[in-house]
Amino acid sequence: MPTVEALRCPVCGAPLAGPSPRCASCGSLVELRTDHPPLDPALLDSEVVQARIDAFRRRLRQDGQDVEARYGLGLAYVGLGLLEDAARELEAVARLTPEDTRIQTQLAVVLADLAANGKRGAEREALERVDLALRLNPDEPEALLLAARLQEARGDWRAAADTLRRAAGVGSLGVDRRAALSLMALAATLAQRGQWLDAASLWEKAVAADPEAAREPLMAILREHQRTLLSRPRWSWLVYPQTSPFERKVRYAAAIAFSALAALAAFVLLSGNDATLAFSLVPCLLVVVAPVAIVLQGRRRLRERSVPQAEVARAIRADPASFFRGRPHTTKLLAAAEYVAAEMQGAAIAGAHPWVSGRTSPSSRRAWRAASVRAPWLPDGDGDRR
Repeated sequence: MPTVEALRCPVCGAPLAGPSPRCASCGSLVELRTDHPPLDPALLDSEVVQARIDAFRRRLRQDGQDVEARYGLGLAYVGLGLLEDAARELEAVARLTPEDTRIQTQLAVVLADLAANGKRGAEREALERVDLALRLNPDEPEALLLAARLQEARGDWRAAADTLRRAAGVGSLGVDRRAALSLMALAATLAQRGQWLDAASLWEKAVAADPEAAREPLMAILREHQRTLLSRPRWSWLVYPQTSPFERKVRYAAAIAFSALAALAAFVLLSGNDATLAFSLVPCLLVVVAPVAIVLQGRRRLRERSVPQAEVARAIRADPASFFRGRPHTTKLLAAAEYVAAEMQGAAIAGAHPWVSGRTSPSSRRAWRAASVRAPWLPDGDGDRR
């Protein structure tokens, strides 16, 4: 593409002022990026854009190989929301300049937008284009960001996180911030699904990519956690060092079980039956005691895991207004957020247990089994941060 396009709007030709994604003169998108602004025809100077479209068409009638005219026409169509027409023009540009990584990437962006609008086959075409762009230049930041977006859309969040980390490491201006924000957004999706420990692993990657970009999302997580504690006090036992209702249930159940077994053993002995019958009750005792021991051991492990973050968490509990008014270091925010993740993961697991929540439907039991897979206290705590 001609070098002048870096300095002038590809649609109207007006000089560009600053890194804005839109032309200040005609309102067209200057370059298609993965996170381009939403299409809003009200932002366009429709008379100028239509005049430029007519001019591009005249140029193409004279020379169908005019790359600049086809590219400008494609971007003008994007601004008008005519994505299929834009894709057709950019495909023509890509055929004329197949070695241009930027054109391949921008065509992939349009195809990804078409896929998001429900066009069948567009996602596959977008993947093919972005793969081609990355073969041409493995460090193309826009292609990496778009690849991560497509991987997330397919449900492969681990691959998306790795791709975003690669994009942040390219060193292109502003890409590290965009990668960090994308990681935080991906983590928010995982947290909504109850995958809090997986979300915490993405918070770490986001802070490594751009600490300042991750600051506000981390603060938002902690503020939301404070509101959650106020609105759902039954979860507070996961935060405050006090006897929890769940632990009381466990102790009461254990005491009742022991009392019942002792009474049954006494009845057997006093009624003159063989004492070996009393010993046959030991397996029943183990059935009751084993789950209790596992849960209590899990609570101990969870407390041990949260020791490094406990100081920050106490600071938030002591005076949250002061904490949030200040500007704590991002690593402290991350530590507090990881503490929250451990708490919320435990709450999701305990809250899904039919015995704790009072829900005994098959769906509740399935939820408990699914949550148990991610339990921090099951057998190796190091294996839960997947």
